Amino acid sequence: MDSDAFTVFDITAGANLNTLVLSVDYRRSPEHRYPAPYEDGTDVLRFLDHGGLASADAAAARLADLATCFLAGDSAGANIAHHVA
Repeated sequence: MDSDAFTVFDITAGANLNTLVLSVDYRRSPEHRYPAPYEDGTDVLRFLDHGGLASADAAAARLADLATCFLAGDSAGANIAHHVA
């Protein structure tokens, strides 16, 4: 699936499930070798854990309950989500 299809899915899922969906990109090979993608995933979780969502989007931060979140991905993104969780 290309990134446009994922964007449509994210928007649709967020609207239909009454959820906040964050779509995260990561550095890819061969330009960025292992462990760059995993570091990117960990950086996102640290950003959220340290209140970064409030500084990036205050309205979203008021709606988000990070205690009830889950991580997902497709293909390599699923592997990254699994390992950084």
